[in-house]
Amino acid sequence: MRPLRLEISGFSAFREPVEVDFSDADYFAFVGPTGAGKSSLIDALTFALYGSIPRLAKGAVLPVVSQGRQEMRVRFDFAVGDREYTAVRVVRKLGEDRATTKEARLEHADTVLAGDADGVTAEVERLLGLGFDEFTRCVVLPQGDFARFMHDKPADRQNLLVKLLDLDIYERMLQRANLRAVEADVRAKAERQRLDDLSFATEDSLKAARAQVATLTALQERIDADEPRLVELREAFKQGQERAKAAERAAGLLEKIETPQDVATLATEIAQAVAATDKADEAVVLAETTLKERDAARAELPARAPLDAALAAHTGTAKISKALAAAQKTVATLEKEQRKAAKAATAAEKLSDEATDGMDAARLQHRAHDLARDLVAGEPCPVCGQAVHELPAISVPADLEAAEKRAADARAAHKTAAEEIVRIERDAAVAVDRVTSLQEDAAALADALSGHPNAEALTKQLGEIEAAEKALDAARRDADAARATARKARATAETAEKAVARARRTLDAARDGVAEFAPPPLSREDLATDWNALTLWAREEASRRRAGATDALEAARTAKEEADALIDAQRQACIDAGIEDVTNPRDNTLKAIERTRERAAQIELALESAKEIGQMVRALEERGVVSRELGKHLKANAFERWVLRQALTTLVDGATGIMLELSSGQYSLSLDKQFNFAVVDHRNADATRSARTLSGGETFLASLALALAMSDRIAQLSANTAV
Repeated sequence: MRPLRLEISGFSAFREPVEVDFSDADYFAFVGPTGAGKSSLIDALTFALYGSIPRLAKGAVLPVVSQGRQEMRVRFDFAVGDREYTAVRVVRKLGEDRATTKEARLEHADTVLAGDADGVTAEVERLLGLGFDEFTRCVVLPQGDFARFMHDKPADRQNLLVKLLDLDIYERMLQRANLRAVEADVRAKAERQRLDDLSFATEDSLKAARAQVATLTALQERIDADEPRLVELREAFKQGQERAKAAERAAGLLEKIETPQDVATLATEIAQAVAATDKADEAVVLAETTLKERDAARAELPARAPLDAALAAHTGTAKISKALAAAQKTVATLEKEQRKAAKAATAAEKLSDEATDGMDAARLQHRAHDLARDLVAGEPCPVCGQAVHELPAISVPADLEAAEKRAADARAAHKTAAEEIVRIERDAAVAVDRVTSLQEDAAALADALSGHPNAEALTKQLGEIEAAEKALDAARRDADAARATARKARATAETAEKAVARARRTLDAARDGVAEFAPPPLSREDLATDWNALTLWAREEASRRRAGATDALEAARTAKEEADALIDAQRQACIDAGIEDVTNPRDNTLKAIERTRERAAQIELALESAKEIGQMVRALEERGVVSRELGKHLKANAFERWVLRQALTTLVDGATGIMLELSSGQYSLSLDKQFNFAVVDHRNADATRSARTLSGGETFLASLALALAMSDRIAQLSANTAV
């Protein structure tokens, strides 16, 4: 992996956007005072790739967000081989103690390879072949570790190398090897127990099971050979039972047929009903003839209503004449009273005028007193027009008061006389209207009596009509009674006929109910004769059917005994063959064959399983031996020392090439017999001296060479890679 460009904003000391371009540098160094942000640049590079910062707990990012900033942004362009990639991560604060790192992406040539934080980390690990822990141990090297690594004692250097190269994996391998040995022993023991569980499976038991299958198969063939005869006997038994049941059913149906008790009396009842109907019909004819004669007699007489009206007119005429005379007398009386009241009203009017004139003269004489009575405090005076402030104290003169009283009495008398005239005129108008109405009624009655005889003749005619109508009503009642009697007689006849029809239908139903047994035909002439014939035949047929049922049951019993004997023989054969349940020999034998075949198959399968389990036990035992041997080898310290020496040799080989390049061919690195670092000075006759004697600059070059060699050869040196 080669860095190309780093852009950061809001990251630790870099509050504002900063860009670092690595594209033209093969080697570079970050130089600045403490706190300038040198380590922060390395942290930002590592965070862009893995989303974590080496100096902080894994996943912790909030402490490196610049003070006063709500967002941190890092972009890192890098190359792997000839392909360039861009990793971008953004951190946003969610409060004082929370932040989100979900926004992240990894791109290559405008293609998004991953679009979230976890996806970017996984893709970077795939591209670089290093996880976060490996990267921080071998690429981003802790400050001062390699200078101390070069000068340390061999034991301390060994501990540091174990830490850097993760060589403690061999300890884990030792633990895993011991665990596998224990697991192999446990599984081998369990498999041996399974072998014990399969001890029933032997060649002898398989041979016995196959022999039992052959025996049971032969028994099954014998049972199958007996099956046709059993089917025949079962069918004979079934048919015998069915014939007996059918015969019993037929006998039961036939024995239910009995001649009804009322069949003999039905003929007499219907004959009596017919005779009664004929007699009632004759009475109806006679009653209807009488009714017609009396109706014709009434029709010859005049209508009753005009005569009733004429007789009523005779009576009304006398009443109206009397009322008319009284009304005319009332009119004459009221006319006299009207003339008298008119004279009284004229006289009262004259007296009222005279009294009014006297009052006016008195008021004129006493004008001041008259006006003073009408004054109102606060209102203007009718004479001077000025407001009245105080009413004067006045007294009405006696003559003025007397004149005003006479005028008031005279006006009242005149009013009473005028009201009397109005009353009399109203009563007179009513009386005249009454006279007119009575006269019109008298004229109408006279018109009604025109062409009619006198009251005596009318009374005689009405009496004749009354007698004819009574006779007609009596004839109608007689006719209705005769018709009711006829209807009752017909109903009785119909009831009798229905009874006969029901009895005939009952007979037909009884015969149809046993039609399957071929009953004799009916004469259809006499109901009682047909019933008796059917009943006699039914009794004889029932007796014959019951005898047939006895014969059928005997045949069924014989078939069943033979079938039972055959089945008993089969059951005994099953018992002899070792079958415990012999309820159904055929099915029980088939099940026994199936069970025995399954047992044979189980034995075969168990034999195969025992063979496989034996092989597995041997493999597990071998695996346990190998795992224990591996554990013994890994437990020895010599193995770890050998691995560390190989790693140091490889590391020195790589560092020598880099050291020669950095020192322009002057220095190279080597190891002495105690595996301490030494420096070969090629410009001083290849003199070799301990690394402890190097100056500060030479120490820096040697440490840098070791660090770069470690970075370049990490895949070769790493214990994870080796394993």
